[in-house]
Amino acid sequence: MLLFENVPAITSKRITKDSPKLVVDMIKEELAEAGYGNYIQVVLDSADFGVPQKRKRFFILATRFENWNLRFPTMPNVEKVTVGDALIDLPDVIPNSGIEGKEYKIQSSAYSRLMRDDKFWGRTQLSSSGITNHLPMKHRECTLKRFALLRQGDSLKNLFERYVGEEREKLQAQRILPQKMFIKRNYRLPLNELAPTVTSHCLDEFVHPISNRALTVRECARLQSFPDSYYFAGGPYIVPHIDRTIQDKYEQIGDAVPPLLAYAWGKIIISILNDYVKN
Repeated sequence: MLLFENVPAITSKRITKDSPKLVVDMIKEELAEAGYGNYIQVVLDSADFGVPQKRKRFFILATRFENWNLRFPTMPNVEKVTVGDALIDLPDVIPNSGIEGKEYKIQSSAYSRLMRDDKFWGRTQLSSSGITNHLPMKHRECTLKRFALLRQGDSLKNLFERYVGEEREKLQAQRILPQKMFIKRNYRLPLNELAPTVTSHCLDEFVHPISNRALTVRECARLQSFPDSYYFAGGPYIVPHIDRTIQDKYEQIGDAVPPLLAYAWGKIIISILNDYVKN
């Protein structure tokens, strides 16, 4: 069996600008040529599988066996998990301090407890040693002042709309606002909502719901549903995009299929195999 994943926009992307042929149709043709002509396709939202973000992705599940009845995972009646649910027990960290948060807070949610449940994840006492990858980012003073202007649900775009004329020019002269407005930048996450899609640029895109700082690696991992016992290798913050020999921690998280959704796919694939494969 084969499982393919990509963004939903792939269903309308053409192989070249002037071609009538879609990329997804080419993929299906190549699957058939390789013997995987029996397939199903579906768009799933990670939020429907207990992940605290809006994240729709396109999937193809294919098999070499023509008579196999394929199906995709469903998770009916799953309550949406908010940003607040995801981050509730992670301690705050102070930007520029270099001090990593290690001790959990007393408060918890069903989701945060799941992220710490080594038994559920099939791991052995790995998260009991404390929190990992919860190191605060380094920010310039002007950036910290920009973050302080953001309300929950605000982004850099809102600041450009709120501050105009001489007031904006003054903020730009102080480097609190940049000269250019980037739409997907510096979004302060609302505590009581789902997060937007976590991408490989999540370090620049998200601001903590309450604190004036970017999210730590562990906080981004929580939004993607990585268990706390999962350690991310690589540099402490980011690797320049000119160096493609290694992915930084944030990029690894943003490019991943959320583990809870991957888990749902794993269960359905095992179920299909059990229907047709005899031990």
